[in-house]
Amino acid sequence: MSIKPKYEELETKLVATEAKLAELQRLLKIAIDRITALEERVNKNSSNSSKPPSADRKPDSRGKNGSRKHRSEGYKCPCCGSGNLSAEGEPLVLQQVDLPEVKATVTQFDCTKHRCASCGENYFADLPSGITNSAFGPRLMALIATFTGVFHLSKRDAIQLVRDLYGIEILDGSIVNVEERVVSALLLNFLQ
Repeated sequence: MSIKPKYEELETKLVATEAKLAELQRLLKIAIDRITALEERVNKNSSNSSKPPSADRKPDSRGKNGSRKHRSEGYKCPCCGSGNLSAEGEPLVLQQVDLPEVKATVTQFDCTKHRCASCGENYFADLPSGITNSAFGPRLMALIATFTGVFHLSKRDAIQLVRDLYGIEILDGSIVNVEERVVSALLLNFLQ
């Protein structure tokens, strides 16, 4: 025969359980806030805080942002030539930054030649919207204008630099044409 608890006993247990639940919810919120703060601290680096680059964590063995990690293996003692070595302490780390290989891209636009059956005139279709009638794209023109206008390189030096960096052959007269196009484009934007 089981004795059923009285209403007052159940009410007391319910109040106690609700108090425990409220305390656990408070502690959970504190723990979540602390975890969030710690994750933000761990994820800070020189690119998203005032920390210097030297304070950044080292990339893992897989590497981050395309970095590669190399370890010296098969190393022999420089004094006696023995291969019986054991690693001790933290390794000496050298991180080397390099530029990616840059290659020019060539995009071909084919403008169809049409002949009007009514009047007999020939014409070519228009270039796609935003494409100028130039052998040089907007980024190359901006680079050339920066070389000659901002860095005050001579036309020959600009030609040589573009050739050395990107393998693009440019004639002297093309530099003048590019400068004129860029000045016109900038002037249009300035006057608006």
